[in-house]
Amino acid sequence: MFASDTSQELQNENEYRAALAEIRPYFEGEPDEGSDEATRFRMLFILIENYEAEHYPAVPAKATTTR
Repeated sequence: MFASDTSQELQNENEYRAALAEIRPYFEGEPDEGSDEATRFRMLFILIENYEAEHYPAVPAKATTTR
């Protein structure tokens, strides 16, 4: 199992993949605001976002010009 709150971090790729698997159903059926499921969704989203920022940083696109 992985971190249970946003004060912690996903520690490795296995925890990251587990978080992705757990969050997937929430995109198919959004939880009710204020519910425990909504809280879990937000927590997972933050953990995943932080892990991706550290381990999969976005590479800026190169600017192109047309003539």
